[in-house]
Amino acid sequence: MLAERGLSERQFALATIIMVGTLYQICNNKTERLALKTIEAICNELNLDPSDRIKRKKEKENGTL
Repeated sequence: MLAERGLSERQFALATIIMVGTLYQICNNKTERLALKTIEAICNELNLDPSDRIKRKKEKENGTL
């Protein structure tokens, strides 16, 4: 999504409150959770609504995700 907008991870990090290392982890699917503050910063900068990108995982039979 950043590449589509002509932004590098570093440029995006500088435009938001997100640290470069954190943004790297997000972009490379190495994060399991995100703080609401981080989600808000991403959505504000990219002019998105959180529901545009958040998908719910289906529960496994034992009740865990």
